[in-house]
Amino acid sequence: MSKKVLNYAGQRPMLLAILVMATLALGLLFSGWLTPTSAKAQHAMASPQPKKENTNDCFTANATTTCSGGAVIFTNTTATPLTNCLYTGFSASTTEIKSSGSSIITYTCTNSSGQTCTNCSPPQTNEIWPNMIAQSWEVSGVSITVNGVNTTGGSGLFASFTPTSCGLGTVTFYETWQDGCSTNINTTSVATNFYARCPVMTVSSATAASGNKTGGYFQYCYDSAAGWYWSENVVFNFECGAGQTITSPTPKVMNGACVTDEITTGAAPDVILALNNSTSCTETRNQTIFVGPYPNQTVCSYINNQTIAILATDSTLAHGAVVTSVDGRSINCGDGSFTSAAIQRW
Repeated sequence: MSKKVLNYAGQRPMLLAILVMATLALGLLFSGWLTPTSAKAQHAMASPQPKKENTNDCFTANATTTCSGGAVIFTNTTATPLTNCLYTGFSASTTEIKSSGSSIITYTCTNSSGQTCTNCSPPQTNEIWPNMIAQSWEVSGVSITVNGVNTTGGSGLFASFTPTSCGLGTVTFYETWQDGCSTNINTTSVATNFYARCPVMTVSSATAASGNKTGGYFQYCYDSAAGWYWSENVVFNFECGAGQTITSPTPKVMNGACVTDEITTGAAPDVILALNNSTSCTETRNQTIFVGPYPNQTVCSYINNQTIAILATDSTLAHGAVVTSVDGRSINCGDGSFTSAAIQRW
């Protein structure tokens, strides 16, 4: 402010006050107090604003597992042979088939605000298989041995055994397993049948007696029984004499798989007829045969109905014929029957 102005204002006090106030106002204006300063602008930018969601802030809150377990089944179950003589080898087997299951892990995710977020890990699928615990087999219906030892079964899915009694047998295979999802024990089983039969008895030859004997000789043979033991029990029923029972309790070893059975009387045909004062006479015998692989073990039995029919063709008894016949069959676990005859003439 100029010196002249001050002198002039000093002469007028009111005017001086107005000038002072105007000067202060201009100073404030140019010093920035009446306009926003940079500090005030910065203070305004630091004011709280609504927080936006950070889409990368996502973490696993929960994982859920859904499990569908595997399984075990059997197929191609067979016994070989299906039918055979006891004390011969049998075998049986089955095939295991495993199917897989799956375990699916599904994830649920949230962010730090507790909101569900979608950019979660995708579901994880794992293939799982059943776990085998034990495999075994068991035979029922007949007695068996394995390597000469009496038993009822063994381990694994292949069975090899020897039946020691006849009849219908069953081999059952078992497997215990876990499905891969839990510790629960599951069991799969399957069965197949076989038949252990007695040897088939046949007559390989029939020869008529001669001389002072009446009747015939018959050779019985038994398949798959070479070296087995043979014994008999015979009950006689005479039309022309008293009945009696003959027992051969001591088993004898068969020649190969055959034995010769003598079905005769101790006299010539005409002598027998003369003793009975008749032109005809019939003798019947009920024979039970026992066979087995050991002397003290009978496993198969047979019934033979034997007949010696004597018939003279003249009253002097000088001529005639003897028909000796055998009608046989198995009592237990045998196959077939037979009839055979031998004719003796005098």
